[in-house]
Amino acid sequence: MTQHSVYTITWKGFSANIRQLGAELCSFRDPQGQEYIWQGDPTYWAGNAPLLFPITGRLKDGAYTHEGQRYDLPPHGFAKRKPFRVEHQDARSISLLLEADEETLAVYPFRFRLRCRYALGDKGLTISREVENLDATTLWFSMGEHPGFSTSPFGSSLEDCELVFPKPQTADNLLVNSQGLLSSWESYLHQQDRIPLNRQVFQAKDSLLLEGLDAPWVALRGKGRDRGLRVGIEGFPVLVLWTPARGGDLICIEPWHGLPDPAEGTGELRDKPGIQRLAPGQAFSYQLKIELE
Repeated sequence: MTQHSVYTITWKGFSANIRQLGAELCSFRDPQGQEYIWQGDPTYWAGNAPLLFPITGRLKDGAYTHEGQRYDLPPHGFAKRKPFRVEHQDARSISLLLEADEETLAVYPFRFRLRCRYALGDKGLTISREVENLDATTLWFSMGEHPGFSTSPFGSSLEDCELVFPKPQTADNLLVNSQGLLSSWESYLHQQDRIPLNRQVFQAKDSLLLEGLDAPWVALRGKGRDRGLRVGIEGFPVLVLWTPARGGDLICIEPWHGLPDPAEGTGELRDKPGIQRLAPGQAFSYQLKIELE
């Protein structure tokens, strides 16, 4: 088995560990040594915080079509399974790169450069992503975050915690079927500023795909507490919330630029809901902040 490196950055007592494989954040600790990232217990979920690229969610029949050719891709794409190379590292930040190669071109016929940067600051961690189109044709992609946060710093169980917005929100929940494909929607939040965490919700719905939020961040807190951990969501069209139905004290807070395939979709990559497009030479970027309150 190939051994991949893990890189550490530190700043004013904060620390973060990032894997070479998938450029995945696998630890974020505060100056007191408290860990906030789920540590990948395979009994419940083996991940930490995978990057989703070049798709988010599942494809209908596990494949898509582009210019008459069928390509198979696993859920959430291939970036999380690819080793990145270090572009730059200093004490408090690191930048990693992934570029198209023969393996990616076989399943995703586009030449791209994907840059991931992690930087620690006075309040926490900033994650920056950038996709560049190195091809002579339009680049079609989706991209998103899948960080898993331990609820242990905030309560003795998942149900002791809640998600809090800075102001009341109204949003729809996009429903998926048993294959993980978009099937319908429901009105979910009605001028509410918090979501109590309840595993029964996720046992019934698998995940929440919230569309229509208008908030710069959402905070994970213990119920009735006024401080916790903020996750930036400004500029993201969709916020996905997920926890394993079978257990585990974690909540994944996932801002996405993209969606799963619809159950009745065409299978064409360019028709995928939420798909992003880049002209030749263009770049797309965003930031995600994870900060203590």
